[in-house]
Amino acid sequence: MVKIIIYTIISLSLIGIIYKDIKEFIIPNIFNLLLTISGVIFGIINRDLVDRIIVSSMMVFPFTLIYCYGYELFKKECLGIGDIKLVISLGLILGKTDYMPIILFFNMIFLLATIFIIAKYILHRKLPRLIPLGPFIIISFLITFWAKR
Repeated sequence: MVKIIIYTIISLSLIGIIYKDIKEFIIPNIFNLLLTISGVIFGIINRDLVDRIIVSSMMVFPFTLIYCYGYELFKKECLGIGDIKLVISLGLILGKTDYMPIILFFNMIFLLATIFIIAKYILHRKLPRLIPLGPFIIISFLITFWAKR
C-alpha cells in the first residue's frame, strides 16, 4: 500500500515536472522534494539507503561538471540547477544498480535531446534557444528504471 502511494506521488511529480519545464523552463523545488523523499522512503523500506545515495552521486557527477564548467566554455548557462536536483532525486529512486543502467541513462538523455534539436531545426529552420532538459531526463529515467526491473 505504501509503495502504491509513493509510485503515485512519483508519477504525478514527473508529469508536473514535464509540464512546467516545457512551458516555463523551470523545475519546481516541490516536485524535486517529493521525489527525493520518495527515494529516501524506498531506501528505508528496502534497507539500501546508502546504496541509493551512492548511485545518486554517480548519476549527478557529470551534470555537476556540465553545470560548473559549461558557462566557462560556452559563456552561457548550459544546465539549470533544477536539472541537477532532478537527477539527484531520480538516482535515489533508481536505487542500487550496476554501471550499465547509469551509462544507458546518460546516453538516452543526450540522444533524445539531440533528436529534439534536429527535429526543431528541420521544422523551424533555426536552432532552439532553450531546451527543456527535464522531459529528456525523465524519459531516460523511465527507460532505465524499467530496463533495470
